[in-house]
Amino acid sequence: MANDIKWLAPENGWVKLNTYGAILLNTFSTAIGRVIKDAYGNWLRGYSMVLGKDEVLLIGLY
Repeated sequence: MANDIKWLAPENGWVKLNTYGAILLNTFSTAIGRVIKDAYGNWLRGYSMVLGKDEVLLIGLY
């Protein structure tokens, strides 16, 4: 059985910042994203952007 991954809400009165990063190993293209949600899971702010090519994240993979 696969592990279920789900978002856990912060306590009332708090917000949660989730950060994501990704790299395509065949092209070294990288991207990041962030989202801020309240205790009810409502989206407050967020963004995503492509950073371009980067090999620094591959240190330790070889």
